[in-house]
Amino acid sequence: MNTNSVPAIAAGLLIASTASAAAPPRALLDGYADDAVLEARLAALAATHPRQVGLETIATSHQGRPIHALTLASDRDDADSRPAILIVGGLDGAELASTEIVAAVAERMLLEHPHLLDEVAVLLVPRANPDAAARFLRRPGPRSGVNARPMRDDRDPEIDEDGPNDLDGNGVITMIRRLDPPPSDRAAWVLDEGDPRLLRGADAANGELPRYSVHVEGLDDDGDGVIAEDGPGGVDPDRNFPHRWPEFASDAGPWPLSEPESLGLAKFVLERPRIYAAIVVGRGDNVVNLPDPRPKVAGGRIPAEIDEADLELHKALAESFKETTGQDRAPDRDDAGSLAAWLYHQRGIPTIACTGWWRPEPAESEEASEAESAPDTEGQGDATSDDPTAAPAAAPNAESSRGDRRRRGGRRSEETAKPSSSPMSIDDPAAWLAVVDDRDGLGFVDWTEIEHPTLGRVEIGGFVPGLDTLPPIAEIAGLADGQAAFVADLVARRPRPRVIEPTVRRLGPGLLKIDLAVVNEGRMPTATTMGARDIVPPTVVRLSVPKERIRSGMPQTVIDSIAPGGRRDLSWIVSTSPEGDPIEIVAFGPFLPQIAFTVDADGTVLEEGSR
Repeated sequence: MNTNSVPAIAAGLLIASTASAAAPPRALLDGYADDAVLEARLAALAATHPRQVGLETIATSHQGRPIHALTLASDRDDADSRPAILIVGGLDGAELASTEIVAAVAERMLLEHPHLLDEVAVLLVPRANPDAAARFLRRPGPRSGVNARPMRDDRDPEIDEDGPNDLDGNGVITMIRRLDPPPSDRAAWVLDEGDPRLLRGADAANGELPRYSVHVEGLDDDGDGVIAEDGPGGVDPDRNFPHRWPEFASDAGPWPLSEPESLGLAKFVLERPRIYAAIVVGRGDNVVNLPDPRPKVAGGRIPAEIDEADLELHKALAESFKETTGQDRAPDRDDAGSLAAWLYHQRGIPTIACTGWWRPEPAESEEASEAESAPDTEGQGDATSDDPTAAPAAAPNAESSRGDRRRRGGRRSEETAKPSSSPMSIDDPAAWLAVVDDRDGLGFVDWTEIEHPTLGRVEIGGFVPGLDTLPPIAEIAGLADGQAAFVADLVARRPRPRVIEPTVRRLGPGLLKIDLAVVNEGRMPTATTMGARDIVPPTVVRLSVPKERIRSGMPQTVIDSIAPGGRRDLSWIVSTSPEGDPIEIVAFGPFLPQIAFTVDADGTVLEEGSR
């Protein structure tokens, strides 16, 4: 069936009930910027602050949209020589708030924290997946993370031929629920007795029979008996990075970094070896839900989530993030193939993954509070599913307010780790309904009966995609304030290696003993434990004299990492030359500007300065 005929078909559907919430479904998008508005905002920043702001295109999406990056520094011409912080948003189309937060942080750094740009460079990519954002802004729906690469999701000869359809014409894609379907359409759910707007899993142990099947709102456009199983796109760039790349997941791409969005980000990072910290604002979280050092990959040699030696550093950053932003709750999701995982594991960069915003606390009854404080029940898992018929309204609460992982003991399978294609998949649906009710119905479409061409009488409704990712636009300013405060703390914590001027002692005629120390006066190591594994460029100290004149010590010392407050002492015994040639000592590293000292034959030390 041709999708161009959908409006005519939808017009002919029998709508049995027109009950609707007070707020229109698309009101969730109010105030969020499309590509044109975002580009104008970034261009205005660059034009207003030409010396401090560099604006460039680091990649072009499948549909030809530019992916912009901002470089902020007090003098952008020497930004590449400074320690840098990377901030990325917009990897998922539904994460429009992440784009707004990253852009707002750029503005705050320039207007409220300009002195920090004397010390570091701040690199920002506000919208890393513009095709997904454009699609979501046009019509919020499922699979919001995928780009525009055509994919045969149902593995038939056609591509993207059976996507969701807006059957009720309200501008968003919700769900279909079907009461007492035939055996070919397996029922798995029952109405929640607490609120009939929700579904929950049938309690088979108590003889409860499932009554409902669930589908994405749509038609069977290709006539294969399945509803909306092959929508537009795509590959999810945030599942396309090399660390734990989910090879057999259809949305992870044909190979790591196969997509222009992920490849452009990777190149941008690789060209900037002085990035010492990163923030990825999106659907991932390793702040509230701390990473677990126990699971291993690659034959048990490589940590799946974090090296145990880096955990204390990460905890300190997580505590700072929570203190500055106030966020202490977030969903727990797997990071297989994500940008955040790649930045830490394969670039050695301490990386904070955060949602930037999460569900406001609903009013809770005493019974609900007691239930929340009860221990987790074994078997409660992630609220996502590969099955497009899964009803997330029945999912257990996958949210954590205590930072404890629910998948302790090992890596989740790629099947359960894959983000759900269902727009109703939402953590803690009852709590989100309380938010909906507080907002006069914004974010939920009341169930409405229709006569579906192939399914018969069904109901359309459910959560509006984006309810759990889009705060009211007025809240962005406060969220950006917290993020900017965290960036300021990252600047204060940065690694600060310094070379203490060498001392020279004459041991005898023509024989000098030279002592030198490299210290780190910062609160972060010069390289994480993961980064020290031949990833982060080391700090190097080089003695420039012929080898035969070095009686003791190495002509070149490579220092993989210096801990906060750490010190590395070096010592040489060197013969002077008959001609009185000076001895040069050079030190350099990713966070240590090259500095040179010259030792004359009489033992006098001259500093040549940084360069």
